[in-house]
Amino acid sequence: MDLDFYPIDIDSLDDDKHKQVIRLFGRSADGKRACVIDRTFYPYFWAACKENTPESTAKNLAKRLMQEQGIHNAEVHHKKFLAKEVVALKITVEHSKAIGQAKHLVKDYDEIQGIFESDIPFVRRYLIDKHITPLSLCRASGKKSSAQAAVDIVIEADSINQISDEMLKPKIIAFDIEVYNPNVAPREQEDQICLLALYGKDFQKVIACRDVAHAFKYVDIVKDEKELITSFLAYVKEIQPDYLVGYFSDGFDFPYMRARAKRHGIDLDLGLDGSNVSFNKRMQTGSARITGFAHIDIYKFIRRITSGGEIELESYDLDTVAREMLGDGKKKVNLQDFHVAWDNGKDLHQYIEYNLKDAELTYRLAEVMLPNLHEMVKLVGQNLFDVARMTFGQFVEWYIIRNIERFNELIPNRPYMGEMEERDMESYEGAFVFEPQPGLYENIMGFDFRSLYPSIIVSHNICLSTITKEAKNVHTTPEIILGNKAAKYYFTKDYQGFLPAILKEIIERRANIKAAMKKEKAKNPVLNARQYGLKILANSFYGYFGFSGARWYNNECAASITAWARHYIHEAIKKFQDEGFTVLYSDTDSLYHTLGNKKRADALKLMENINENLPDMMELEFENYYLRGIFVMKKGEKKGAKKKYALIDEKNVIKVRGFETIRGDWSIIAREVQDHVLHLILEENDVNGAEQYVKQTIKDVRQKNLPKDKMVIRKQLKKKIENYDAVGPHVAVAQRLRERGIKVQEGSLISYIVCEGRGMIRDRAKPVDEATTYDAEYYIDHQILPAVLPLFDVLGIKEEFLKKDHQQKGVMDF
Repeated sequence: MDLDFYPIDIDSLDDDKHKQVIRLFGRSADGKRACVIDRTFYPYFWAACKENTPESTAKNLAKRLMQEQGIHNAEVHHKKFLAKEVVALKITVEHSKAIGQAKHLVKDYDEIQGIFESDIPFVRRYLIDKHITPLSLCRASGKKSSAQAAVDIVIEADSINQISDEMLKPKIIAFDIEVYNPNVAPREQEDQICLLALYGKDFQKVIACRDVAHAFKYVDIVKDEKELITSFLAYVKEIQPDYLVGYFSDGFDFPYMRARAKRHGIDLDLGLDGSNVSFNKRMQTGSARITGFAHIDIYKFIRRITSGGEIELESYDLDTVAREMLGDGKKKVNLQDFHVAWDNGKDLHQYIEYNLKDAELTYRLAEVMLPNLHEMVKLVGQNLFDVARMTFGQFVEWYIIRNIERFNELIPNRPYMGEMEERDMESYEGAFVFEPQPGLYENIMGFDFRSLYPSIIVSHNICLSTITKEAKNVHTTPEIILGNKAAKYYFTKDYQGFLPAILKEIIERRANIKAAMKKEKAKNPVLNARQYGLKILANSFYGYFGFSGARWYNNECAASITAWARHYIHEAIKKFQDEGFTVLYSDTDSLYHTLGNKKRADALKLMENINENLPDMMELEFENYYLRGIFVMKKGEKKGAKKKYALIDEKNVIKVRGFETIRGDWSIIAREVQDHVLHLILEENDVNGAEQYVKQTIKDVRQKNLPKDKMVIRKQLKKKIENYDAVGPHVAVAQRLRERGIKVQEGSLISYIVCEGRGMIRDRAKPVDEATTYDAEYYIDHQILPAVLPLFDVLGIKEEFLKKDHQQKGVMDF
C-alpha cells in the first residue's frame, strides 16, 4: 500500500534482531497520525586511501575488510577531498554503535590515510541520503504493520520518497505553568505546580489543583498536583498536536514538571511509542524531546533568529518579545502575592487569566515564527526539533552537508576538543574602521557594499579546496599578518570551489526571491521568511570559516576575507577623497562623506565608476542621504569614537549607532533625555534648546519633580543568578525578587530604581514597587549626563555648565 504523509519527527531504534531501523512519525495527507518504519538503510562512513593508491589495491582491501567482524559491506568509490581525487571505501556497518570500533580497525590498514563522516548522526545521514525534507509531503510504499504505537497507521516501508515541497499545516498547542513560590526561586522538590495552561486554535484550558471561586468555563479543577500533571498528559494525548510549544520550556517548564512528576511517581509518557520526555543536558539550557511530534521552545528560536539583525530587542522575556512582535503583552499581576492568594483561595481569577495569557502569547508567537521555522527546515533538511535549536554555524554546516553530494566531496569529521582549543589560539586582523573626526556635519551621503563578505568569498573563490601555493592564474590577497609573519594567499581561478559555489546559489536565490516580493502588492510572510533564512546563511559563511568547531574551518580563508574587505573599503575611501569629498567615517563595509560644494549626482556617478572596476557579485550601493549627523569623541580622548554616531535623513528618521538609547541598562530618563537632545540637534539644529532642556531636566530631577517611574533601569539577566561572580545591581534585585517568590530566570528583564542612602549601588537598587524615592545625584551623574555629554563635548559645552543652576547666584555674583 502507499501512504502519503508529512514526517514530523524522525528517530531510530533497535529491532528485536538488534538491527538499527528508522522511524518516521507524522501526519497522513488525510489527517491521521502515522508511523513509517524503514529497515533498508545502514550506517556508514568513508575511508580514504593514500594518494596514488590503485583501484585494484582498494578493491582487494575492500574484500579483506568485509571479512572483519562488525563490517557489513565495503565498496570502492572515486571521491574528492578538497577538490583532489581520492579512492575511498564506503564502510557499512549494522549499527551506528559499531562505527567507532570499525573506524579504528580500518584506519590501521597501511593503505588508509584518513577516516571521514564517521560522526554524522544516523538519522541526519538518512534524511540527507534519502533527500527527504521533514514536514514535506512524502510517499511510503510497503505493508501495514502490527507494531504498537499511539498512531492510526503503521507501515513497514520498502521505499520512501519525497513527492512535493508542500509543507504540513500543523496543529499547535502552547503550554505554560505557574508554580507556588513563597520564599525563594521555585524549588523543584518543595514547590508544587499550581496552574497549567493550554492554548490552541479554538481551544483554551487552565488546570488548577484547588477549588477556585468564580472559576471560568475553561478551568478544570483537580484535587492535587498529581492529577494536574496527569490531566496535562491526557489533554496532550487527546488533542494530538503536531507541535507542543513553550516559552523557555527547555529551561524551566519541562524540567520542573519532570521533577514534580518524579516526586509523584508519574511518567511523562507523551511519546507516541509510549516513551517519556527525554532530556539532553548538552544543549544550552538543556532540551526536552518527545518522540513522535515536536516540542518547540519558541524562546530559543526567536532569540537566535532575531540576532541576525531583523529585530533588536533589549530583552527576550515573553512580555518584551510579545509586545515587539504581537503588539500585545503579559497580563499585569502582582506575582509576589500569588502564594498568598493561593493559600487563601481569593483573587485567583487574575492569576488564572495571567497563566492563560502566557500560553496564548506563546501560541501566537509560534504562529508568527512558523514560516521562519519551516523555511529553515527546508533549507537544512533536518528535524524541526533540531532546527529550532540550531546556531547560525550549525545552519551553515548542515546546509553545506545537505548540498555537498553533487560535488562528490568527502565531509571532514568535526574537530576534537584539543583541535578546537588550538584553533581558538589563532587570530587574524579584522575589519577596518575609519576613525571619525568628531563634530556636527550636514549633507552626508552614505554608501555600503552589498553583502560584502559573502560577495568577496564568491568573487575571489575563497575555499579550502581552492587555496594554493602556486601563484599562477589565481586571486592574490593583499598582504596579511598572521602571527608575526606577513604573507599573501592564493586562490585558484582554474575551477570553482564548492563553498563559493554553494554560497553563490544562496545569494542568487535570495535576489530572485526579493525581486518576486517586489512584484507582489501584499506582504508574503513565506517569501519573506525564505529570503531571511537565505540572508542568515549567506552572512554566516564568513564566521563559519573562523569558527573553531567547524568541519571546514580555515584561518587563512577567514583572514583573506577580511583582508580583501579592508582593501576594497580603503580603495573606495581613497577614490572619494581624490574626488574632493570629505570622508567622515567608515566601518567594515560602509562609508559616510559630506558633499561639501558637490552635488549628490557627483557622488552617485563616482559610485558607478567604482562598481565598474569591482569583481562580479561585488557592488557599492547608495544607502541614504542625511541632512545632518553627529560623530562623537572617544571617552577621555580627543579622537573620534568608533561605531558611535547619529544621523537624520530627509524623512526625519534618526539612525543611531552605539548610543545608550538602544542599550538595555540605562534608565528611562537617560534614554528620553538623550533621544530628545538628538532630535533637537539633528532635526531642529537647536543646540541652545538642547542645552536648556538638559539643564531644566537636571533641575527637575534634583527637586524630585519627575516621577520615580522615569528612573527605572532595566537590564537583562544573561545567565542564571547563581552563575554570576560579580553581583551587579540587576543581579542583586533579581535575588531580591526571587526571595519574594517571583519567577526570575535567565533572559528575564530586571527593573529597578537606585534609591537614596549609603552603601554600594547594588545595595541601594530596589525593585520598582519597593522604591519610595530615588537618588537624584546618582541619576544626574551616572545616567543623564553620561548619556548626553558625548554629544555636548563635540559642541564645546562642558559638564560643569550643564550642571550649574544659573538661577542661583553665587558669592562672586554680588
